[in-house]
Amino acid sequence: EISCSLVGSEMCIRDRLRGMKKILIIIAVLLFLQASAQGYRSCEDKQLLVSKLSHICKYPIKLQASNQEAIVAIEYKTDNKGNVVKRKVVDCNNKKFKSATLEAFDKVKNIRINKLQQTDTIYFQYKIQGSLTPIHPLTDVEIIGYGSYDIPILMK
Repeated sequence: EISCSLVGSEMCIRDRLRGMKKILIIIAVLLFLQASAQGYRSCEDKQLLVSKLSHICKYPIKLQASNQEAIVAIEYKTDNKGNVVKRKVVDCNNKKFKSATLEAFDKVKNIRINKLQQTDTIYFQYKIQGSLTPIHPLTDVEIIGYGSYDIPILMK
């Protein structure tokens, strides 16, 4: 005879499917949350932003080869959500470094800063290793280049 009730193995399959349904719903919710936040990373404070800029900003090769150095200051503003909405160069003692610095800053513009509606300035210093130029006291991001000041040393 065929019974209308479920046997043990069929009940296990039914219960497993219910559990899978819950897991799929949780995964879907997590994917939705991730997608809605995509493109915006949280940045605790200016120091984390400076750290990210230190890794991104590169010394322009041609300027490095000719031992050119610079200090560039970029002022940025955040909106009421902490997103960087404006940036401008407020000080630059060598205009050739302006575009490299702005390019680096644009790569981190989607970082959300916890300080809302603020204006702040980040100072970049491009310095050739071995030069006598001192580190400026306001420097946040130091970019070291290798120019003709560097003298190769032969190891014995």
